[in-house]
This record gives sequence, structure tokens and C-alpha cells, in this order.
Amino acid sequence: MLHFQGIRTNRQGVPERYSVRYDLMASLEALLVIIEHHQGDAEAVMASIDASLNDHFRHSAPLGNARGEHRRATAQWFRARDMAQFLFKEPALRRLKLNSLRLLLEPRPLEDKWQLIKESLVQGIQELEPQFAHALLLEPDSDLHRLLETLGLFFLDQDPELPPMNLEMEFLRGDFPKRIWRRKGNLSPSPSPFWQPQNRLCDALVLEQLVLEQLFEERVHQALSHAYEPEGTITQNTGPISLRFEEEGQTLELIPQSPAETLLLLQREVQRQHSFEGSKHLLALMRQLAEAQSPQFRFDKKSHFELLGRLKQGQEISLRQQQLLDDVLAAMSRVKVRRQQTLETIETPLLMRWAEIESPQGPGAIELLLDPILYHGLGLGQQLRLIPREVFLESTQSHGLIPGLMAYLTGWWLVQYPERKGVFNCRADKLIEAFTLKKSATQKAKFQAKIKSELKYMAEKKYIGAFEVSPHANPFEEEYQITAPLALLETLRPVGPAALNA
Repeated sequence: MLHFQGIRTNRQGVPERYSVRYDLMASLEALLVIIEHHQGDAEAVMASIDASLNDHFRHSAPLGNARGEHRRATAQWFRARDMAQFLFKEPALRRLKLNSLRLLLEPRPLEDKWQLIKESLVQGIQELEPQFAHALLLEPDSDLHRLLETLGLFFLDQDPELPPMNLEMEFLRGDFPKRIWRRKGNLSPSPSPFWQPQNRLCDALVLEQLVLEQLFEERVHQALSHAYEPEGTITQNTGPISLRFEEEGQTLELIPQSPAETLLLLQREVQRQHSFEGSKHLLALMRQLAEAQSPQFRFDKKSHFELLGRLKQGQEISLRQQQLLDDVLAAMSRVKVRRQQTLETIETPLLMRWAEIESPQGPGAIELLLDPILYHGLGLGQQLRLIPREVFLESTQSHGLIPGLMAYLTGWWLVQYPERKGVFNCRADKLIEAFTLKKSATQKAKFQAKIKSELKYMAEKKYIGAFEVSPHANPFEEEYQITAPLALLETLRPVGPAALNA
């Protein structure tokens, strides 16, 4: 029972103690009994409640202490009436609301009760017509969101923690579960409660996040179940895999034996939209995702900006850097992974972003849901864990190519280690094509000079072991030999690529 108490000023201006109690469970129990009696007939239920109210008012209000009980009973009937109006407002959600309200009466701890209600909610939402369900989730004042507010209110009613002194709550007649809050010293009422108990299940926003999380997880798991065995491993009969940018209409081939090429395709698309600085954000993002062991992953924004040297003691992250990260995440959320089966094509998101986690100590975190190519086997981006942190601290203006080159080379060193032992050979035009967006001969020549300059700098900084050039009459056909640094060779030497999973 919600119990508000404190000191307020009466009409004569004299301070007096007050105590207000709301027994929501009594109103709900009465409503459900009437609904059961009339077999869910909305008109009969409303007529029965109105008759009970009229009968209650026929008796004159008693005197003395009994007057308080009479007012409390009157308020309970009005709240039962408001609950009934809310319950019957949207016919398509009536069963979903009724199931949730019935579960509220279960004699269980709040956490156990919420698990049952959450399962019922998710199942009910999945049974709705998809466009209607989508509209309900997007509309902040939809009956679905009001149902979550109702659940939070009932959990608040059942939570043992008392509200602070001098806090008042008042329901808005005919608009359940809407209410206003007042507190001493604040003349204007507010829809915000000014206070939340320790139990986060009393917060409708938390309930909304938990429901959305369950919906997204089940949706992706259902899609992936067609492409993956129950244990989550790739089936042997899985056909070609490709990446597609949803809005761009482009299909990018995924080469399972070459994560370096796959990551490069993503880099190029981000570089095309957000320059080398955007692609560095992508690599830092993928480096952190390489730690994932399951579909659910909490991406730590503080660690991300620290890796990029953008979060220094006593300084805040610039809005530009925050926007770049958001843009990169948005771009990756539009990437679809397509798996060709014998009779159908299965398509799932590369990653989905569903919740922001605020933190008073820093930028916070983001809850992500990942496709298995990000955490199974070598996983897309796993080679990024082998790149020294100093690479990400290099100036984008002076050495914007270095992070992308290191990611590309490390991927090939890793895949080819059993045969090449950390030596990567390629023609100059392979690297030029990999990182050049403009294809004119002049642009290619300038870019070749930049690539050679960067590789020499990387050898000086010990990011790579050695860089050797075999001349050719056609400069684009020069042969490059690039050796992995000693530290990386020591990591790979014992077991090759499996070292990443150690």
C-alpha cells in the first residue's frame, strides 16, 4: 500500500501532519471480481461499477474517524472505474492488459512476478500485427506504454520502501495510470515523482527497456536459428555469406577465410562517409566487440574514447567525437548479414543497438545485440586485439592510413601464419585499390606515395617488422614484402591464429 506522509499547511495557514494511503490492490481485486462475474463484458462491467458508486454515495458520509474510511472507499471505487476504462480502451490489447493485471495478484516476490509478466508481454506483443506492434512501441503515450506505467505503479504500491516525507501523489480522474506529484516547497505539480525507490522495477522506463531487450533478443535468435545449429555453430551446409548495407542497396561479399578483406569492405564504406577519422572509430568499435562471447554485449563508450585518446583527465568528449561514434554505430546497424540456405536466404543485422546505459563517472555504455560472425571462431575484427594501442593514438591528419593498414596487414598475418610465418607479400596496386576511393591515375600515384611513406613510418615505430620494395618498370606493379613485428610473431608462433582464443 502506498503511504505518503509529512507536514503541510491547512487552509488556515497552520502546519499540520498528513497521511495519505492508496490501496491499488483492493481496487484491482474488486475490478477483476466484477470482470469475472460479467465474463469480460465491458458495458456490464462499467455499469456494475457505476451502480456500486451510486450505492456508496446514497449512504451519507459518517462522522468522526469513519469519515476517513468512507473517503478511502470512495477513492478506491473511482480508481477501479479508471482502471476499467483503461483496460477496455484498446480492444486489441485487452487480453494482454488483463493477463498482466491478473499476474499482479500472484502471491510472489516482485522479481518473480515481473518475470511472469514480462514473458506474457513479449508473447502478446509478438502475436500482434507487426506494423501495429511497431506503432505501439514508438508511440510514448500508447496503451502499451501506459500498461508499463501501470505495472511500475503497482510494483511501487507493493514495494516495502516508503516514499520520502512531504511528498504527495494525486491520480488524474479518468486518465489512469497518469498522476501528478507535489512536494513541500514546490508549488507546481509535476508528472515526475522526484524520487525512485531502490527497486528499479518500480520505474516504467526500466520495464520498457527490459521488454524491448527481450523482444530484440528473441527476434534475432529466431532468425539465427535457421542459419545456425542450437549450439550456435555454423552449419556445414550454410551457403555463401555476404554483407549488405540496407539503405545503400549494396551487397558486399564476405570471405570467411579472410576477415581482413571483410573488415576492409566495412572500413571503406565508413571512410567514404566519414573520412579516416570515422574508419578509426569503426576499428576501435570492432576491437572492443572482439571481446564478445555471446550475442549480448555491453559496449563501453569510456574505453572506446580512451583508446582513441579522446578522453583525458578533466576533459569532456567533444560533441563532434560523440556524433562520429553515433554515425558509425548507425552505419553498422544498417549492415545485414545474408546467409544462403538451400531453399531460402536468411538475413540478420550485424548488430543492433537497443539501450543506453548512463553513468555519472563517464560517457556510459550501449547495450548491443551481435550477429555470430562477430564472436564465433576467429570472428570479424578479432585481429584488432593484436594491434598496439599506440596505433589508435596516431594523428588522423598526419597518419590517417595507419590504423586501417595495421588492421588489414594483421588480418593477413593471422590467417596466413601457418604458411607465411608473418610475412605478407602483395603488389602495390593491391594496397592502392584497398584504400583508394578515387581511381584516377594521378590519385593512385599520390596514394601510392602516401602508402609507402606510412609503411616506412610504421617500420620506424616498430608497428611492423620490416618493409621491403622490389622495383618494377610499372610502379603500380612493385612488389611489397611486409613482415609482422616481433611481438606479434611471439604471440602467433605457439599455435597460430588459435592464440587469439587462448
